[in-house]
Amino acid sequence: MQKRVQARYSTKIVHRQVRERNMNKWHLSCDVGGTNARFAVINPEKMTLEYIANFKSTDFYTFEHVVEHFLKEVEHTNLYERFPTKSSLGVAGDVTGENIRFTNTQWTINKLSVTRILQSRQVLFINDFTACAASIPLLGESDVEKIGGGDAFPLKPISVLGPGTGFGIATVAYIDKKKLVILPGEGGHADFAPTDETQLLVRNYLASKYDRLSIERLLSGKGLLNIYEALSNIRATPTKFHTAIDIGISALQGDDPICTETFEIFFAILGSVAGNQALTVGSQGGVYIAGGIAPQYLDLLKRSPFREKFIAKGRMAHYLRSIPTFVITHKNPGLIGAASLLTND
Repeated sequence: MQKRVQARYSTKIVHRQVRERNMNKWHLSCDVGGTNARFAVINPEKMTLEYIANFKSTDFYTFEHVVEHFLKEVEHTNLYERFPTKSSLGVAGDVTGENIRFTNTQWTINKLSVTRILQSRQVLFINDFTACAASIPLLGESDVEKIGGGDAFPLKPISVLGPGTGFGIATVAYIDKKKLVILPGEGGHADFAPTDETQLLVRNYLASKYDRLSIERLLSGKGLLNIYEALSNIRATPTKFHTAIDIGISALQGDDPICTETFEIFFAILGSVAGNQALTVGSQGGVYIAGGIAPQYLDLLKRSPFREKFIAKGRMAHYLRSIPTFVITHKNPGLIGAASLLTND
């Protein structure tokens, strides 16, 4: 009897060991913003996305909890090893310290704690717009929508910026044909500068709410609400909508003039900021608009003064007129970019 039990036990061990040997190695890619936490299983040989999961940040008390949840999901597929060989995490915040505080959520990431959970040979913590910028050389024509301008100059700097829950920015600079560097920044927290009378009125209204008015106070999901609220006050009309989504639906339907004007101003400011960035870093390789808002309201952007404001830089208008601007329409550029930054060893 004892031998039969031992035989069955040994068989289970053998079956488990065979199953584990047949599991696929994988890399983890992660893109975490203020609203969503996106994870993907990366095929390390093909560098392709094989399994993608999207979670709401508000559904998890800590970042560690959502990481553990994703690892369990992957384990339950019975296709992959329990832990990723390498991990690359794009995070919406300053990643230089041991503890990363998100700009637009209550989460804080302890690098050591997350590294222990992942048990990966290599773990990268990068800014989310660094990840997005890293995807640019990997995107095809079907992954972007061109909004004016000429042809991009090869090996010239590229700017990547855009509104979502917050406002991110990064620059791609080429050293040579095979090597590039990505320069993350916090340009969304630079001062907002109005460029016309209506924007000045909006600025003056919002100045009564905030000690300091940064670009992100207008170019973000909350920024849409701020612009809408300011315009409602300026036009002396009641505020009918209380979420950015509702304002967007009304603007797309064209049934509320304040909502329509909100998006016109929003994209006009985005054009001005993008033009400033292009002048600052010489973005003759192109300017790419990322984030969740622009692709969702692409038709409104095309009808807006975005491109006009991008070019409207006085004596330097001729310089900006030839620089192409694009909206990234690929659903997961951050996941692709984060994965591409893992080393090949």
